[in-house]
Amino acid sequence: MSTRRLLHALAHELHYRPLPQLVGRQVVIEGFAELTALARELLEEPGAALTRPDDAAHFTAVLGKYGLIDLAATLPREGPPAPTPPRENLRVWSEAGWLERAEDDELELALAVGQGLEEALAELRSGVTYGRLFLHTERLFEGLREWRAWTRSGATLPAGYLPRAFTIADACVTNYAGIWQWKHFYW
Repeated sequence: MSTRRLLHALAHELHYRPLPQLVGRQVVIEGFAELTALARELLEEPGAALTRPDDAAHFTAVLGKYGLIDLAATLPREGPPAPTPPRENLRVWSEAGWLERAEDDELELALAVGQGLEEALAELRSGVTYGRLFLHTERLFEGLREWRAWTRSGATLPAGYLPRAFTIADACVTNYAGIWQWKHFYW
């Protein structure tokens, strides 16, 4: 697919509704087991099914290394959220790090990340709706060396680490679970 056609399709197929009323809100997390209930409450969707983090080990590793929870849940809705205007969608793609401005001020696919956008287009058309929440707290470790030592020793959170307050940094309902892949990048 040509770049122009791909941009056109991405602009028209994305459904993205930010949830600014959740951003900045503090929530207390007691552990992995309660994340589904938290997603259902915050997204006001009793049938939400957690897809990320997908297990307690992933939850613990990301929390230990970065002090964050990157939460995604499928929402049992008929179709995606209400459509957003194509120009607004291009802004969303750009702010999320998927697009960049070229020298001639035309939007182009960012060369470093444009590889996955055809797969993204297939997901946009799949009919699945996601709720996304990005939460953060203090990091458990300051440096990579400490984190590596922690992972080699069993990667369990220290006693008393949870429950802990987290701040919601971003929240949305969308038809593309990976929309924040570059906006909130971590490895």
